[in-house]
Amino acid sequence: MAMNQSCYGIRGREGVSDAFTYYTIRFQVSDLQRSGHGSVFNTITRETFKSITIPFSGVNLTQQFEGFVSDFMDQILHNLFQIDTLAKLRDTLLPKLIFGELRVADAEKLLEDAL
Repeated sequence: MAMNQSCYGIRGREGVSDAFTYYTIRFQVSDLQRSGHGSVFNTITRETFKSITIPFSGVNLTQQFEGFVSDFMDQILHNLFQIDTLAKLRDTLLPKLIFGELRVADAEKLLEDAL
């Protein structure tokens, strides 16, 4: 999804879980894009959201879904932070290793300390 100055935050309301809202909207992206309008580029507005239909079986089911996926979402977030940390570490250590400013044994020690 691309954002510009017309950004919209979407949250579940009246007890509808955020995870349910996220995956429902994610599933509807192509419908939203087809319903967008604009002369320079396709724009999605609040009116565009009114044009899509979303299956809904009640708040209770969305909260059960949240309970089912919350551990997975937490793990995804943890993995993203770890990827970022490892990429920064790689970008810091690799040039030093290449130019001989750091020895492999020293890099291994830094890596152990970071993890």
